[in-house]
Amino acid sequence: MSDDLSLAALLGEAPKTPDPGFRFDVLARVSARAARREAWTRGLMQVAAFTAVGLLAALVQFASVSSGAWIPVLSVAGALAASGVFALVVIQGPKAALARARTVFASA
Repeated sequence: MSDDLSLAALLGEAPKTPDPGFRFDVLARVSARAARREAWTRGLMQVAAFTAVGLLAALVQFASVSSGAWIPVLSVAGALAASGVFALVVIQGPKAALARARTVFASA
């Protein structure tokens, strides 16, 4: 992506002379498009996960399982979530985990 003609394929017509503003506009649009695509993917994964959990809860209620049967399942899920957060902090360091949490809460 070093010449304006290849960048012109991404954003309209190339300028007659080299123009840093044109290159910046192209890169800004490409990065915004990539960020939107990533946000859609992340959103669809969250919707799928929550739908699966809701479907599981409905199926368990349909099978008429008592509420006391949920206690072991919820405790195991909590333990797995805590160990996942611990593994993330140990593997990537606390700054990476805090940065990821900040982006999650900032987008909500």
